[in-house]
Parts: sequence; C-alpha cells; structure tokens
Amino acid sequence: MTVKARGQALAMAAASRLHQLPDGSEAEFSESGYLRTRERFQRELIVDVTSLTPAAARVLLAIGGHAGRSGARLVVIGAYQGLFAAWMQAGTETPLDIALVDPDRDALNRAVDNLDRLEVRPKAVVPVGRGWRDWDGLADWVRHDGVVFVDLDDPTTGKWDYLDVLEMFLTTATAPSWCVFHDTCLPRFADVGGGVRELAMSRTAPHAVLPVDTCGMTVVAHPTSLTDPEKDL
Repeated sequence: MTVKARGQALAMAAASRLHQLPDGSEAEFSESGYLRTRERFQRELIVDVTSLTPAAARVLLAIGGHAGRSGARLVVIGAYQGLFAAWMQAGTETPLDIALVDPDRDALNRAVDNLDRLEVRPKAVVPVGRGWRDWDGLADWVRHDGVVFVDLDDPTTGKWDYLDVLEMFLTTATAPSWCVFHDTCLPRFADVGGGVRELAMSRTAPHAVLPVDTCGMTVVAHPTSLTDPEKDL
C-alpha cells in the first residue's frame, strides 16, 4: 500500500468512527475536496514545520463538517499557525464563528494572518496570560453547540490540562457538541490520553480514539446520547 493510500484508508476508518458518535453523520470528507484544499493551503499559507499529516488533515475536514451543522462554533485552544482552524473551516460551507485561544501572542498573530489569507476572520482572538483558564468568555462560547479543539502544551504540566478542559466541556456544553484532543496517541502522552478516555467513560460521554498517525486524536461527544459510552469506537 502506498503512503497516500494508507493515509486515505486511515482517514476513512476515522470518519467511520466519527459517524458512530452522536450527530456524526455529517462528519465526512471527499478526497477531491481534500486535494483542492491542500493545493490552496500550500499556495497561500505560511507554515513552519508542523506535525499535521495528510491523514489528520482529512479527519479535520470531517470534524469541520460536524461543526458546520451542529451550531457553527469552533473554539481552538492552542492556535499555532491557524492550521487546525483552517482545515476544519474548509470542511463545511457554513462560515464558522471561530475563537482562537493562546497565551503566545506571536502564535496568535501567525494564526490570524494565515486565516486572513483564506478570508476567514475569527470572531474572538484571546491572548490570555495563562491560556484558556484566564478567558472569562470561554464558558459562553462552549455553551453554544459546535466543536472545541484542544492542542495546548504547557511548559510545566504538558498536556494534563486536557482533563480540566474536558471537565469544563462536559459541565458547560450541550449535545451535539464535540471536544477534540490532539496528540493523545503519542507514547509520551499516553497517560493523558488514558485519562481523557477514563473521564469520558465516567461521565457516560461517547468517545472515539482516532489513531490516524503517531499523534492521533480523541473525540469526546457531549453525553446527551443513547450511544453506549463504553463501546470501543
């Protein structure tokens, strides 16, 4: 199997898992749409080294499809270069209300600049000092249906804040919202990924682990659902 074929297969398997989550039927991508988007991004965006793989980019398109039909709000915690937001916006024709949250002003400026190149204007850009915890408006954003995408990495605590973000999401959001955690399949974050899954199961929240690449993602749906939370998606 070629590298391209393997990426397609991994992304299709991930999309199938997403379809099993509440209101996941719109979480899909087309290969032609992926190729058009990739060509445009390569032409227009300024990107440093990134861990985002073609398989993961396809999955972000699918997650964007869900966001566009579940409330059209997207909160990105950890906004470096704007790539995650750009791929998810490209997954839906619905203009998303986007909030970018990052304690690094340079990172936010890069993200806003790249999104501006795509004529995507975030509704909120939040350069809070200690990151997401210092944004008073976060709960109001998460309270509306949509997607919360998390890729934070604290220099002291690493990604353990994922558990606090998930707790906030589960107590604040409503169905059919999703919370997506990046890097949960990396060996050095295995404990964090396991903690995310355990917390989701303890709150009867349907979830899917997506090992599309070495980084992987875990998607947690709000628990207002008949889906069996312990089912291995």
